[in-house]
Parts: sequence; structure tokens; C-alpha cells
Amino acid sequence: MNPCTINITIAETMEKPIYMYYKLSDFYQNHRRYVKSRHDAQLRGVSTQTPDLLEADCTSYYRHNESHAGDAYNSISNVISPCGLIAWSVFNDSFSLVKEDGTKVAMLETGVAWPSDVSDKFHNAGDSSTGTNFPPFAHWKQASCSGTVDGVTLDASKLADCEAANPDATTGLSAGWCFFGSGYCNEDEHFMVWMRTAGLPTFRKLYAIIDEDLAPGDYSIVVSNGVEKEHEGEAKLWNYYHDKAQTQLFPVHGFDGEKHIVLSTVSWMGGKNPFLGYAYVVVGAICLTLALLFLIKDRLSPRRLGDPSYITFNKKEGDK
Repeated sequence: MNPCTINITIAETMEKPIYMYYKLSDFYQNHRRYVKSRHDAQLRGVSTQTPDLLEADCTSYYRHNESHAGDAYNSISNVISPCGLIAWSVFNDSFSLVKEDGTKVAMLETGVAWPSDVSDKFHNAGDSSTGTNFPPFAHWKQASCSGTVDGVTLDASKLADCEAANPDATTGLSAGWCFFGSGYCNEDEHFMVWMRTAGLPTFRKLYAIIDEDLAPGDYSIVVSNGVEKEHEGEAKLWNYYHDKAQTQLFPVHGFDGEKHIVLSTVSWMGGKNPFLGYAYVVVGAICLTLALLFLIKDRLSPRRLGDPSYITFNKKEGDK
């Protein structure tokens, strides 16, 4: 069902900043083939990344149409950008937190990715190829410079760059909002967070930061997928790549997983991490048990320190 509303109750005051995470279980982002299926140069915005240049790293989802022949088969217009399994499976549900009176809680969706990812590792390509044949970026790829996407209008300071990239004079591709420096597509921080793969099959990733205290009470979390569009006189969540209504959320049943939303605060020591606590207790218990066993062994059959009778490498048969 899209959208989906989840009712929650906050039992006590949560002081800002409050961090909203999405949590997936049984999703093996740490699988070797999955982790390697990406092309870092393409993600950095290096231009003219044709399918043949992407094949070795991405192995999957790098060429759009295998039936193309000749130059079209290896052209930029036939590339999937960004390529690979990690990008193709990007988590694309959206969340909003609603108070009991119907007002939305303001959430900051920037500052959730690592600063090094934002500044160095993820950029849109200068040849307008970013987002080509890539469904999750279709609404940005098709957006006009003067239009809006999900209620957001492009910043006026970026209009000139947007118009210069649509279409690109060299490739003929239209960038939409996927032009260099736009802050969308490869430069979207939600995408960056997903691309930093998790080490365990059950993981959480930061979605937004809430910069206000949440009082005790009832709240609703609205989960949606797609971009709102007016269609036949009705507002619908739309899949721009397939040009039809988006009826499903991010699927988890295919890998028998679960999807959760987590609201958390942090102390001066950081966030709550029960795994480390369990690990320390288990290792401590093992060490204590071994210490007791060695103590009992020493008391039952003590050995004099430095006793040469235990040296056997130079003894002959019959020697004591």
C-alpha cells in the first residue's frame, strides 16, 4: 500500500537533536559481489563513461539495451548511470512525521551523509549522463529547470547551470536536475548514505535529523514512494520512469526481510549500541570462565615454575 501510515506513541520527551533512521533486516549489503558492483569514477562524475568501461566493475545493470547494434550499443545514451547492484537496489521510500494535530514535524535531510562523500566521492557528470536509464532518478532527470519536484523548486542560483546542461551540446542528453552541482541524483545525500554499504545483514541508515523536541503523545509516520503528480484530476504518487502510478513501497518480501523506522537521541557518549554491550559481556564471561578453569587446574595439579622435568625434546627413552 502506497502511501502507508504508521501510528506511534512517544512515552517521554525526546530532546533535540533526534535522528530518524530506516532499518532493514536480512539485506546482505556485505555480500562480495554486491559490494564490488559499483564504478567509483562514474559516481564521482567522470564524463564519457560508456558501457564497455563500466562492465568490469559493475558486472550488472550497466547497459540499458542489449539489442542495440553498432555505435548505439556502446554509447553514453545506452549506459545505466549510476550502474551496479548497489545503486540499482537503492532504498527510495520517503518518510514524514506528523503530529496529532496534523502538522508535519520539520526534518533536515541534509547533513546525513559523510562530509567526504559530499565533497569528494559523489558528483553528477558534466556530460549530462547521470541518471540516464536509471529509474530512481527519473523524476529529477525529466524535471525542467523552472519546474518543481516533490514541491521543491530549483534554487535560483543554479538555474543558469541547469539551462546550460539541457540538452548537453556534446552528447545531446538532457540532464534535468542531474547536472553538476545541483545537489540531486548522485549528489543526493540519501543516495550517498545507501551507497556506503553496511557490514551486517541487519542495519540502520540515517534518513533525517529533527531539530526540535518531541513531546509525549501520539504521532504518525507516513511512508511513501514516488513523486506526487496531478493525474486525471487527482494527486497520485507517480513513477516517472514507467510513467504510471506508483502503487508499492520499497519491497522487502523478496529477501524475507523487514523494514523498520527508528527514532533515536544521542548522549555525550554517542548513540545506543546494544551489540557492543552484548559483545563485551560475552567476551568478559568467557575470560572469567577460563580464568577460573586455569585456577582450578593450578590448584589440583600445580607445576613448579621453571621445572626442567617437563622439557622433553632432548631426553632419551627411559630418562626421567
